[in-house]
Amino acid sequence: MSTMATRKKLIKLIAEHQFGGNGEKLKIEDLADRGGISRQALHRNYGDLKPYVKGEKPITELLEDGENDASHRFLAQSQAQLQELRAQLAQIELKHQKEMDLAIKSHITTLMNNDLTLLDSSEVRSTLEKQSLHTQSLIEQIDGLELQLTKEKAKALRQPVQAKTDFPQNKMVIRYNLETIFSKVKNSDPDAADQVEDAKEAATSAVCKKLNSLTKEKNPHLVIFADRYCSQFELFAANFRCENAYYHAIVQLPVFSSSSLNMFLRGLEVDYVVSVYVPYCPAITVLKAQQSFYFRDIPIYELACAEKATPLSMNERIEKLVYFKVKQGD
Repeated sequence: MSTMATRKKLIKLIAEHQFGGNGEKLKIEDLADRGGISRQALHRNYGDLKPYVKGEKPITELLEDGENDASHRFLAQSQAQLQELRAQLAQIELKHQKEMDLAIKSHITTLMNNDLTLLDSSEVRSTLEKQSLHTQSLIEQIDGLELQLTKEKAKALRQPVQAKTDFPQNKMVIRYNLETIFSKVKNSDPDAADQVEDAKEAATSAVCKKLNSLTKEKNPHLVIFADRYCSQFELFAANFRCENAYYHAIVQLPVFSSSSLNMFLRGLEVDYVVSVYVPYCPAITVLKAQQSFYFRDIPIYELACAEKATPLSMNERIEKLVYFKVKQGD
């Protein structure tokens, strides 16, 4: 598709989203995916469209005019009215929130004063006793979890010894360095989603560049750990056993859709034999425990995207696709 045709397609997608009027923000990644191009290509060749994607400018500026095009004028007027109404709604909501906060603070202050007057020593003692019992219960739960975690780690460390093969384990582990790339993302920031996507894009490009530098290996294998933030990549890489003597690159890659995975594979210049492993955690309690223990520094937006990830599918580039069940401590 030519650059002009791609541009027209992107403008049409932006217009359809804006005129849809659902109020949701259009993401750069979604626009690039639906437009059939990479996020980098959109930034490089169509960066002037970003203000229209974010709603800072009306898309009607880019639509082609036609003689006596009444529908065009109607859409332009409608979009202007919609933007004005949204601005008014935002002001009303802000004013309402301030009034609610003031009312709640006043109400809480009144209740606190009344409680301090009515509360006697027996009620204080009863409250402290309940808190002490609850604290002891939490301590026992933590001790039990730590014991289970220790057993699982010991079991994981024994597995490589028990699973010896005749093949030399010729493998290289490439981590995504999640703590580093997400260190500047703040959950309270309105642009946290864009910050996460930009950080992941830079990290993914670095991983792809490193894989493309391994051109001298014969019949190299690429093992992709499709991270869902429910299982430790380090344990997976340590326990992974090569099925042959060829070189294996084991990569941590948080991709949540087949289109994102295919876009990454298209950036590889080396003809890898690709296998994909996806951790699966059916129990929500285990998932939350895993995230609390091992992934507390991952932004809320990224964890939500991982929980909503769509199943990956096979294609001509993928030799093997494996889903494996995660247990607590993995």
